[in-house]
Amino acid sequence: MTGGAEAFEALLEWWSTMASEGGTYTFAGTKLFPERKSYTAEYELSDAEKVLYERVTEYVREEMNRADRNANQQGGGKKRVNVGFALMTLQ
Repeated sequence: MTGGAEAFEALLEWWSTMASEGGTYTFAGTKLFPERKSYTAEYELSDAEKVLYERVTEYVREEMNRADRNANQQGGGKKRVNVGFALMTLQ
């Protein structure tokens, strides 16, 4: 693994640990990110947009399954996490 990949993996691990412990804070002790308020925006997709969405969803599903299989065969999940992060960005 190259230094850049190792650094990214370490940063990702640190961030997920911090986020799971109630949020990420600055060195001054204030929250780094404001509270997230999400909502579902309702809108109609065109036929072409529906096809694209369905194809991307299927691609992500297939590649996540492949990453799971490869991680199980190779005895580690770190690569799966990295692949999953990249695929979720697509979705």
